[in-house]
Amino acid sequence: MRHGRKILTLLLAGIGIGIVWYYIQCEDSCAYLAGELMGLDLKTVGLAFMLAVIIATAAGIQSFLKMMLAGGIGGEVYLIGYQFEQDVFCPYCLAFAAVMFAAFAVNYSRPRISGSGLVYLLGEARFRIAGKERSFPLIAFIAAGYAFFCLLFTGSAMPVYAYEPYPRIFGKGPVEIRIYTDYFCSPCRAMEKDIEGALDEIVHRNKGRVIFIDTPIHRSTVLYAKYFVYSTRGKTDYASAKKIRKVLFEAAGQNVSNEQALADYLKRGGIRFNPGETRDVFTSYDRYIREDNIHSTPTCVIATRNGKKKYTSRNEITEVIRSISK
Repeated sequence: MRHGRKILTLLLAGIGIGIVWYYIQCEDSCAYLAGELMGLDLKTVGLAFMLAVIIATAAGIQSFLKMMLAGGIGGEVYLIGYQFEQDVFCPYCLAFAAVMFAAFAVNYSRPRISGSGLVYLLGEARFRIAGKERSFPLIAFIAAGYAFFCLLFTGSAMPVYAYEPYPRIFGKGPVEIRIYTDYFCSPCRAMEKDIEGALDEIVHRNKGRVIFIDTPIHRSTVLYAKYFVYSTRGKTDYASAKKIRKVLFEAAGQNVSNEQALADYLKRGGIRFNPGETRDVFTSYDRYIREDNIHSTPTCVIATRNGKKKYTSRNEITEVIRSISK
C-alpha cells in the first residue's frame, strides 16, 4: 500500500470515528434517524467498521480493505435511499457516508484484468484461494453490502408512539409553548435546568400555556413516557409534573432502562404512580409530533394567533422561553 494512500485512509477513518463520536455525544440536539443492524445500533456499527478499517490499513491488507469499503458503500447507498424515502436527512449520517465514499476513492486502483469491462469498472479485490490468486469485482461486494442492509436493517425516521390526548397543559395565556424532549437526550437534560425558572414564571403568572411532549428518540423513552403518565394521574399541578420530570431525567442519566428498575427508582424519589391505559395519551403525543414535524430533541414550538415558530437548539429554546417569561 502506498504511504500517501495509507495516511489518507487512516485520516479518513479517524474523521469517521470523530463524526460518530460527536453524534453519540448529542451536544446540541438529538436528531431522530435511528437504526439497527442485527440488533446493534448503527453508531456502534459505524465505530466498529472504522476501527476495522484502521486495523486493515495499518496491517497493509489491501484486498480485504477494498472488500470492506465496497460493502460499506453498498450499505451507505441503502441508507441514503432510506433517508430520501423517509424525507428525513441526518447530517451526521451523510457526513459519515461522504467519508466512506472518499476512503473508497482513495483506495481505488485499476483492475489488472485486461478487457474486464463494466463488471470491474469500480475495481477489484484479489485473494489467494487454493494456492491460486483470484480476482473479484468490487461491485459484487457493493451489491452484497446493499443486500445485507436490505435484509437486516431496521430503522425509523419519525418519532412515533405506535398504537399507544391529553398532554397536561400548565398555565394560561395567549402563547402556547410546546416542549419536545427525550429523557435520554443530554441537551434536553441540561436545558431543563436552564429553563426551569423561566417556566415557573410563565406558568405562575399565566403568561403562557406550557405543554411537555415526551418524544421517543431513545428506545426506552416510551417506557419513561408511560411512567410520566402513570405518575401525573390525579396530579394537575405544575410543581408535581416538574418534580416527576426531574426524577425521570435523573434516572435516564443513570441509564435505568428496565421497567422494574425504573419503578423502584421513582419510588425512591418519592414519586407515586398509578398504572393504567396510556393509548389515548400517546395518540395525542403522536398527533402533536406529526403536526409540528418533529425530528429532533430538544425542540420547542411557540404557537400564537399569528402562527407557529419552531426552535431546535438548546440555546435558542432557552433564550425564547426566557424572553416570554419577562
